[in-house]
Amino acid sequence: MTELTCGIVRDLLPSVADGIAGPETQASVARHLETCADCKRRFADMTAAPVAEAAGEAPEIDFLKKAKKKHRRAVVAAALVVCLLAGATGGTLYYLRTFVWGRAVPASALEYRVYTQTGTGTGTEAGRLRETLIVEGKPLDSALGITKTAETFEDGTVAFTVELARKTGKSDLRFLFSRELTDDLKRVTLNGETVWENGVEISEETRRLFAAAHPYVGDMTANARSAEALGVSKTLGNFTNELQTSEEPYVWTIRLESPQGPDALIYHMANMNKFAAGLIATIGNLDTVIFRWTTEDGKEHVFQLDEKTADERFGGSVREAAKTLSGLQTLLFDSAFQGVRVQITEADGDEEVFFVGDGALPDPNGRSTLSDEK
Repeated sequence: MTELTCGIVRDLLPSVADGIAGPETQASVARHLETCADCKRRFADMTAAPVAEAAGEAPEIDFLKKAKKKHRRAVVAAALVVCLLAGATGGTLYYLRTFVWGRAVPASALEYRVYTQTGTGTGTEAGRLRETLIVEGKPLDSALGITKTAETFEDGTVAFTVELARKTGKSDLRFLFSRELTDDLKRVTLNGETVWENGVEISEETRRLFAAAHPYVGDMTANARSAEALGVSKTLGNFTNELQTSEEPYVWTIRLESPQGPDALIYHMANMNKFAAGLIATIGNLDTVIFRWTTEDGKEHVFQLDEKTADERFGGSVREAAKTLSGLQTLLFDSAFQGVRVQITEADGDEEVFFVGDGALPDPNGRSTLSDEK
């Protein structure tokens, strides 16, 4: 067999080292390496090279692991710093808003009144009658003072803003806004809540009832919100509910739990009238509201109001009125609506008729403007 030369063997060494040479080639190269120290060394270096490279990768891999670990630590540290700064910033902002800058609060947190004044102009306006809308008040919380007031006008709405913070020696204690009543003024808000609309002052009770309006009397949770908005339990005491929704007309019966005294009875006539009208106006498919209660003498009484009767007493559709805050306010508090005959039917069929007298709700402490008619 012809022996391979060193040149040929060196050309074949890579194939032998990679294991892709045939068996005969591998055997011939092996015989040559037994007698040639130089080729044997080259082959040894070639086959040892990958091992050396693998061994050399370890430090690099270790270095990368350390670099990644350091990077992760840096990211975590940065995140912690951001969180701490955010917390500090949030705390600082809370402090500044609470004690320095102030913040807007709901109108219900302010004691205020809305009224108009009529006077004559000055200068070029001398002799011209001017009607001015005034909104003035103060914080309900005596620990708070006024830090800022602002006024904007857009699309027929004037927005008054009052910001409060902890009271200091530099705080204002009262606020006062004035705006001439012009044809383009339709609405006034105080800290985002409507307090005047189309010439009518809007009460907190009206805003709550307007927000609680819903379409179905069968939704007792929503009914409870409406009753709470009107202050039914606060005025009349605890009560239970009965709904008749199996067929029209749909009826909501409110049964008072506590016996009513004679003075309270007369006072509650007007309130029942208002409550029933407000509920019918703001609950989409409610037709009739019934109040049942017992007086201290053991007699059971019934007050009933349906939509048709409410419309007649109001002089228009109560549902249409309740589509705006000013309409609902008028429905609940207008003197013409309060000046109505209220008929109470006793359980034995006897009837009592009361008249809500001068248009104002009677005083609950006995100074009633109601008188009975037989």
